Amino acid sequence: MKLIERDAEQGLDYLRNTSDMILKLEEQARLKSHMLKHIEGKMMLIGTYKDVPVSIRREMVRGSDKWMEIATEEAIAHAELASLREKRDEARIKISLYQSWTRDRRG
Repeated sequence: MKLIERDAEQGLDYLRNTSDMILKLEEQARLKSHMLKHIEGKMMLIGTYKDVPVSIRREMVRGSDKWMEIATEEAIAHAELASLREKRDEARIKISLYQSWTRDRRG
C-alpha cells in the first residue's frame, strides 16, 4: 500500500509547511474582526448620524461602503482560515488512516 504511505507523508509535510501559515491567518482574521468593530464604532460617532436613533444609525453604518469593504475583507480572512483548517484536518485524517493501516498489519 504505497499509496497510503505516500498520502501520509504528504499529509505530514503539509502540516509542517502550513503550521506558521495558520497562525498568520488566525491573526489576520482576528485583526479584521477588530477593525470591523472599530470602524463601526467610529462611524456611529460621526456627526452625520448623531440625530438618528442608535438602532437605525447602526444599520446606516452597516450599509456604508467603508463598512462593507471591511466586512468583505473580514469574510475573506475567515474563509481562508476555514479552508486551511479543513485541508489540515484532511492531512491529519490521512496520517491517522496510515497509522491504523500499519497497526492492523502488525496485529
